Amino acid sequence: MGVILDLYDECTKTILQSLNGILSHPDVEGLPISAVLAVGGFAASDYVVNALRNGLSQRGIRVLRPNQAEITVVKGAVPFGQKEDIIYSRIMPYTYGVGCVINFNERHRADHKIEDGGKVLAVNCFRKYVSRGQTVKLGEWIGQKPYYPDDDAQSSASIHVFVSDKTDPTHIDEKGCK
Repeated sequence: MGVILDLYDECTKTILQSLNGILSHPDVEGLPISAVLAVGGFAASDYVVNALRNGLSQRGIRVLRPNQAEITVVKGAVPFGQKEDIIYSRIMPYTYGVGCVINFNERHRADHKIEDGGKVLAVNCFRKYVSRGQTVKLGEWIGQKPYYPDDDAQSSASIHVFVSDKTDPTHIDEKGCK
């Protein structure tokens, strides 16, 4: 039995190293992660799940295992994730927004300042929809923001979506913005 447990120890050690690597990544570190789901074949093993629970307990992270964990992936992790009593929200890993032109103010850098038709505007601005670390519930509608054409002759527009690892970016060309 010791040889088999050694094999499981090696696997759980690798799984914990991977999880700790993910949890220590700059995009994830600091987010309020309170639980992980154990699914798939190894999740059927009490030995493995208990090792994961012990390994993640110092981070204050619970390890949850659904009934029939070994076939959860086959049945589809998405339907499982949509059970509102288990997972009902997502913590956003990035700040999401769109690039736009808005009225210039003191937050904007001078190199983004333009004048157009007597208006002082800022170009390449990041118009935020959700912030990194913000909790968004399943099915939640993230507010609608109005956009206007440049002039009456405009018949189409392109909207470019950006992500940032900052909580409150100002411009789409800042470091950490893609």
